[in-house]
Amino acid sequence: MSTIIMTRLQTLVDRNPAPLILDTTQLSRVFNHKSLFALPAHIEFTESEPEDWERLAFLGDNVLSLYTSEVLFRRYPRAKTSFLTNRKTLVVSNDQVARLSNAYGFPNQIQAHASQITVVRNSVNARAAVFEAYLAAVYLSEGTERAENWIKPLIDLILTEADERDASEEGEGSDEEEEEEDNILSAQSAHMPPTPRSLPAPRSSTSMSSSTSTSYASSASQGGGFLALFNQIASQKRIFPSWETSRTGPDHRPMFVATVSVNGREEGKGQAFNKQTARHLAAKEALRNLRWHTE
Repeated sequence: MSTIIMTRLQTLVDRNPAPLILDTTQLSRVFNHKSLFALPAHIEFTESEPEDWERLAFLGDNVLSLYTSEVLFRRYPRAKTSFLTNRKTLVVSNDQVARLSNAYGFPNQIQAHASQITVVRNSVNARAAVFEAYLAAVYLSEGTERAENWIKPLIDLILTEADERDASEEGEGSDEEEEEEDNILSAQSAHMPPTPRSLPAPRSSTSMSSSTSTSYASSASQGGGFLALFNQIASQKRIFPSWETSRTGPDHRPMFVATVSVNGREEGKGQAFNKQTARHLAAKEALRNLRWHTE
């Protein structure tokens, strides 16, 4: 984990300390590992409420899940449920929750049997569980508003980090690389590179038979994709397509729109959360509109 990310979390923790739990009964359970009490594992009900954190952790896990779902719903109004589910899984994962627990110093307060104390304090699952137990105790003793005001900024931070990683992986700061790629493709088109073995040579420079188009469709699905196929055919036809890419949306979730024109006429348009996919979709549409490809 980078120093910048760790510093950002610690800064938030300093500004957003864990709420005090005034209910001493709940507080006493938060940091107690079950090894202190040696209850038989097969017993489902006890004579009194267990004194370890497990019941609180159960509740805290669900409280965290609820608040995470609400933050996701409001933060990404255009996102489909598959994206929301993936983000939720990230936030509520034991690794992330244990990271929050570490930042608040909860593991050092864990109480366990002397023979297990070191193992338990170093366990990712235990560190996550003690954080969830603390959240549940805040929720029960200090109220939902206090719990919400504490946990939501932490959820937002994790999501911001994930958005920044996505932006970096999806082409943020890659304009120069894409311009270089375009220049290379233009140079290749001008010098008519030999056709790769995986793509059959067209029968003429102006038209293709349906069987050739079918072969190109197969090539697009097997390797390189529609963008590579579009560039290859354009090169063979000595056509120089013009690309334009625009960006809209917030910084944490940009939307890219790519258009490709041939001889001054727009032939393909694609929209996606990253630049390369938008160009891929535009190339696919252009292949269809130009009758260079049949599905």
